[in-house]
Parts: sequence; structure tokens; C-alpha cells
Amino acid sequence: MNLKQKTIKGFFWVALSNFIVQSVQFITKIILARILMPVDFGIIALALVVTNALNTTTDFWGGTAIIHFKK
Repeated sequence: MNLKQKTIKGFFWVALSNFIVQSVQFITKIILARILMPVDFGIIALALVVTNALNTTTDFWGGTAIIHFKK
């Protein structure tokens, strides 16, 4: 298997993984919206915004720093 085939295969699996994660999160949000009161769902939505922002930030510098620095 050459580099082009490995790249295409890797892209496919990452795309599939992202699609599954997004689908599960969407379904979870729909279920929570039906169960919770609007005020409670708003608090959950704000918490999700903060959590997603922190996850994005750590994705930018967290993993690469661990890989590049021994200490």
C-alpha cells in the first residue's frame, strides 16, 4: 500500500469517526432538549460551549507539546 492509498484510507476513517461522534452528540442534544426545561438546557448549552472551546485549545498545543518535549 503506497502513501496515497494510506492517506485516502486514513481520511476515510477520520471522517467516519467524526461523523459518528457528531451524530451521537446531535441525538444526545435532541434528547436533552426534550427532557430538560428550557433554562436547564440553556445552562447545559453554555457548559458545552466552554467545554468545546477548551477542547479546541488543548488540541492546538497539548498533544504536540507532549510529543515534542521529553520533560
